[in-house]
Amino acid sequence: MSTAYDLRLVSTRTGYALGRILLALVFLFSGATKAWHWERGVVEVQGLGLPEVALPATILLQLGLGTLLALGIRVRLAAGGLAAFTVAATLLAHTGWSIGAAGWLHRATIFFEHLAIVGGLLAIAAAGPRPRR
Repeated sequence: MSTAYDLRLVSTRTGYALGRILLALVFLFSGATKAWHWERGVVEVQGLGLPEVALPATILLQLGLGTLLALGIRVRLAAGGLAAFTVAATLLAHTGWSIGAAGWLHRATIFFEHLAIVGGLLAIAAAGPRPRR
C-alpha cells in the first residue's frame, strides 16, 4: 500500500544531514575565504568599526562551528552559535538600507537571506543531533 509518506525523495535522516552540511558550507566557505584573503578580511572588519582581532575570532568561529555542524557533532551548540553569530553579523553589516533604491533592495535581500539561514540553524538546533521520525 503506497502513501504520500512513502513517496519521499530522501529519508528524514538523509535530508537532515544534507541540510546540516549545506548550511555549514556557508560558514566554511566564508571562514576559509577570510583566512585565504586576510587583507580583505582586515578591511572588512575595520570597515565595520571592529578591531583587527575580530578577524581571527570570526574565522575560528566559522570554521570551528561550521565543521562541527557539518560532521553532526555538538549540533545544538554549533547551530545555536552560528545562529547567534549570524544575527549579530547581520545587524552589524546588513541594515544600512538608506543608500538609494538599488542599494536598499540589495541590502534588504541580503538581510532576509541571512534571516532564512538563521531559521534553518534554529530548526537544526531545535531538532538536535538526529531528527525524530
